[in-house]
Amino acid sequence: MTPDSFTQMYIVSGNLPLSNNHPLVHTLLMLLTTKVTGYSPWLYVIVQILAVSAIFAYLCYYKKKKNVWKWLWYVTVAFLAFHPVHTYNSVTVAKDTLFSAFVLLYSVFVYEICSSKGTWLKKNANKILFCFTALLMCLFRSNGILIALLSTVLILFILKKNSKSFAVCSCVSIVFYFGIVYGIYPLFDVEATSVTEALAIPLQQLCCVVADGKTLSPEIESYLNEILPLDIIATEYDPVSVDAIKFHEQFNGEIISSDLFKFIKAWFEVLLQHPITYIKAYLSEVEALWNMSMEVGMLEPSHTSPNFVQANMTPLIPVLHDVYDSVVNISYLSTYAFFAKPFWNPALYYALAFIFGVCCFINKIYSNL
Repeated sequence: MTPDSFTQMYIVSGNLPLSNNHPLVHTLLMLLTTKVTGYSPWLYVIVQILAVSAIFAYLCYYKKKKNVWKWLWYVTVAFLAFHPVHTYNSVTVAKDTLFSAFVLLYSVFVYEICSSKGTWLKKNANKILFCFTALLMCLFRSNGILIALLSTVLILFILKKNSKSFAVCSCVSIVFYFGIVYGIYPLFDVEATSVTEALAIPLQQLCCVVADGKTLSPEIESYLNEILPLDIIATEYDPVSVDAIKFHEQFNGEIISSDLFKFIKAWFEVLLQHPITYIKAYLSEVEALWNMSMEVGMLEPSHTSPNFVQANMTPLIPVLHDVYDSVVNISYLSTYAFFAKPFWNPALYYALAFIFGVCCFINKIYSNL
């Protein structure tokens, strides 16, 4: 279990109020599955494994139906079935696992919509499936709505005359999302997502300017000092994560949320003064997406809590478990793992996506792009 999951367990057990800081839909799924198991997560994990496995299997089935190159299909099946990251994440209680699975399913549907020029949505069953998947993607992580909104704009441009069904489905999903989050949740006194969650990168950039000792106007210094004292920002700043700032006991996010325009104005003013520092801060924050040799924390360390049943994993097939451990130790944790690190690193898959994108562009297959 991750630290976020323990926070959700406190909500489930009634020790914390309902909150959408961690997606409420995911918290409710944990509630449904742990109420019958005495707050042990084993039933939740089974549900998560089945959901992720079903989506992975559907992707493999879809690619075979599309007659992709046979060896590429074999590689896809092996990658989804045996990559240790998928295995470990499937047995980890975390919102990210199901969210990522829904993004994958949404991507398959988007590809089918674009490649069929919108005709896939003529079937009512497909319309319902697409709307439901898009809605789950948005509800299982708040930044899912950005994926839905940006995808909608791009796909409407691609489909042009055949965009009516897609436009309706997307609008239905987006309207339902906002209706649930801003209409239904407040009726049950659900604490809204903090605005600082959406401003993590801009906040990180401002803190980088402070940590680097760059010159700031007295007004900006005074404003940042209200959010978190400058000396604390300078010592606590972490180039790869904003968590040390936003979870500091003296951090005052209310200053940001009470006057969002003032924060944006301050951010823009500092941008004009120190654009290079902003770029550096951004690249450091997202280094895992471009640096293939980076040591990435792909495997979440285990956490325990004295208030809940300790989640000890018992391998069903000890021999297979030992093989997995050997693969991880050799390819990820050992001193000989340098050449295998890209295999674990998200940067490799961003690079592959970029290469395939360039191929689509060169061959003028714009719907694939």
